[in-house]
Amino acid sequence: MPRRKSKLKTVQIKKITARHIVKITKSRTEIFKKEIVQYLDSNGFLSWSSKEKKYLILGTNSPKKGLVQCPECKVGELMVIRSRTTRKRFMGCSNFYDGCKASSPL
Repeated sequence: MPRRKSKLKTVQIKKITARHIVKITKSRTEIFKKEIVQYLDSNGFLSWSSKEKKYLILGTNSPKKGLVQCPECKVGELMVIRSRTTRKRFMGCSNFYDGCKASSPL
């Protein structure tokens, strides 16, 4: 029986050079900067959330479904929100998930 030579192709792995990493990092930071500028209004500010252990942007762009200004934080607007855990609807501030506690059942 004739022997067949195995045709193994060598695979070259392209290594990422420092030049490529800098380009990737610059593009990611540019995207992040554009995102922050998009959501941060002139009256916006950063707030520390002890629950989520990170900084949050409060005073973001006005929601489209907002009814009236929030009486608690004076930044957000009252709107109908669906609870993430119970899936029930309630009236709450647009900054509810960012730390504002203004809410009432429907």
